[in-house]
Amino acid sequence: LEEYYDDYAQAWRLLGFYIDCNVSPSNGNQCSGDGNDDDNNNGNDDDGNESFYSTAPCQRYLMWAAYIDEDYVGGRAGEYQFYDRHKNAWDNSLCNASQGRCAKMDCHLKGTNFKLLGFFKEPNYQEWMEQIVKHEGVCIWDNDEYDFMKVDREIWPCQCTDTYQTDEKGNPLYYDTKPMPEGRISLGLYTDERCSQDYNGKLKVADILQDNLQSGFYDANGDGTELSFEEGIEKWNSAFDAFKICQPCKAYDLGFNSDLSNSGGSRKGGDKDEDGNMKIFNCYVDADYTNVNQCMKFKAKTQMLAADFRDVTVADQQGHIVEFEMLGRSYGRGGYRRNAGLETVWNGHLGPSDTSVVIFAISTLVFIVGTWK
Repeated sequence: LEEYYDDYAQAWRLLGFYIDCNVSPSNGNQCSGDGNDDDNNNGNDDDGNESFYSTAPCQRYLMWAAYIDEDYVGGRAGEYQFYDRHKNAWDNSLCNASQGRCAKMDCHLKGTNFKLLGFFKEPNYQEWMEQIVKHEGVCIWDNDEYDFMKVDREIWPCQCTDTYQTDEKGNPLYYDTKPMPEGRISLGLYTDERCSQDYNGKLKVADILQDNLQSGFYDANGDGTELSFEEGIEKWNSAFDAFKICQPCKAYDLGFNSDLSNSGGSRKGGDKDEDGNMKIFNCYVDADYTNVNQCMKFKAKTQMLAADFRDVTVADQQGHIVEFEMLGRSYGRGGYRRNAGLETVWNGHLGPSDTSVVIFAISTLVFIVGTWK
């Protein structure tokens, strides 16, 4: 059966990244293709040429979760309080009292009224990032964050990539996206062509990758200077942290990007729609849409593969996803505000342990296709 939900009742949240080395060679990493393509590049590169890999590289997946508010009464964005990450407080200034409800958009918290619909894993996270930058990111980030992310989202590799440099013993080094605690990412060096074995020598990632990263992290909104590797990684993750907070699928504008040339939205609203309703939280995005459904864009433009319990278990054991609840149990660590000093607990194991294989009534939680029709 298909069940349809109002756009404004839908929510989502970024959980983080994890590595899976048990994908088949035909399920390799890729930076092209959309939701209409099979997750299959047959071991070839983006141009269809035969890959140099003897075995498939370890897949990096971005994981996110979808939620629904079954108590939604039709108040659009004005039915909710939104968390202001800059003030670390709930903003209820736009709640519409005439609807009689001012619920928190809080699917990132324990005890939330939002219901979990399912998990999704994204191998094509470059396309996923592009969809964020072109749509909801325009109205969630402040101007500095937006300008930086728009330029630097392409710095992440598509797959395990040869650095064409060697370690202290003359062995080749490779690099790929490296999942970090609390849903963050960095760039890591590896000693094998699958990017499964961390390089633990004394060479610095930034020095090895200076040619691969071309211009490096560029401070697009500053004075044009190039950021250091550490500064760039921190600035990227700080902006990306915004999506670990519960976000409505329907893009909205909190006014942080009010001076962008294409942003006519205002946190205080002002204009009215054809029915005379206030267009509160109007979000005018890069792709010339107004109040686009971000989850629909994930469905239309990305792989958006259903993640099953094994995927959740692998991600949880690696220690790099944020905390969430499922069936009365907590998974992941940390959340929408970083825990200072938190260290990774991942021991390098890239699959579920024997003890984690349990009977699970719903092994694959799939969000109904009709939801984002």
